[in-house]
Amino acid sequence: MTGGNITIPNFITSVRIVLIAFFSLSLLVFSDKAVALAILMSIGLTDFLDGFLARRLGQESQLGKLLDPVADRLAIITCVATLGADSYMPAALMIAILIREFLISFGALLVMLRGDKLLDVSLIGKAATFGLYISLPFFVVSHIDVVTNSGLSDAGEWIATISLVAMFVATYNYGMQIFNKEKDEGALPNVS
Repeated sequence: MTGGNITIPNFITSVRIVLIAFFSLSLLVFSDKAVALAILMSIGLTDFLDGFLARRLGQESQLGKLLDPVADRLAIITCVATLGADSYMPAALMIAILIREFLISFGALLVMLRGDKLLDVSLIGKAATFGLYISLPFFVVSHIDVVTNSGLSDAGEWIATISLVAMFVATYNYGMQIFNKEKDEGALPNVS
């Protein structure tokens, strides 16, 4: 692991953060679904690429461990809210995803404020985020004029719903890890 903050993976993560704003602008302001789709897919690709390169190049850093989940939260919250605001995604699904994202963000903030080390992302958490990233383009593609197959939106809903269930399982697991750590340190009474 490197201590330096200026690394290729951190640069890619920073690009992802910038792309998030362009996604919302392209969809909400310019109504350019093709550009929005390309940006959305680039956001997902950079999420994979920064982590892969960090491990491959030995450029894992403390900044990267903080910046990557922040970029993930920003990407999911902004993209889902944008898709929901423009009726690309069902409102109930949008609200459920946003509730989960705010819960995990709030939990991470509490952990950081206490000065504790953030929990490593679990395999189920990574899979859930990956599934959600896979589902989002389906919502955009299903609204492109030349596409008449509403089944794409249904596919997006199914993938997003399965991912959401996995996200809540991951959130529960993170919560239990924090609870058990608190209990082991004597900050909480033993209730078992």
